[in-house]
Amino acid sequence: MTVHSTEDSRLPAPGDAFTWPIYNNVDYSRLGNWTTYLGFFERPTAHGPFAAVYDHAADAGIVRIFPPQVTRGSKAFGLGWQSPLPSDLYTDDGSSYVELHGGLAPPSAISSLCRRAASSVGARCGTLCGRSAASPGPTKWRR
Repeated sequence: MTVHSTEDSRLPAPGDAFTWPIYNNVDYSRLGNWTTYLGFFERPTAHGPFAAVYDHAADAGIVRIFPPQVTRGSKAFGLGWQSPLPSDLYTDDGSSYVELHGGLAPPSAISSLCRRAASSVGARCGTLCGRSAASPGPTKWRR
């Protein structure tokens, strides 16, 4: 995986790689192990043909099915767990959620664009690119 944005000091800097699901003896496939927000891309591209998120407590989840030879980008984002971003930055009802994205561009192209944009305004990539507007939708992920 490639870090897109985080303030978790256990992870490398935005744009750098980390192993999935275990990195430095932490299982990042479990949201409860995230100290703060985390956005990441599959590296070097989405392997497909699916990506999924599942909440055992809510018995709910989402699956993104895609042709990896066409849709080469895959990204996930969550608010964090022990010290999450305030949910009111992204929701209006106190709920929490995760994002699962896909796109045509591979992660390396997106990270490169983010780093160039951040450096042009003197910001860190995670600060500039790590907070996008949340997509409205009916699914609410609660802790």
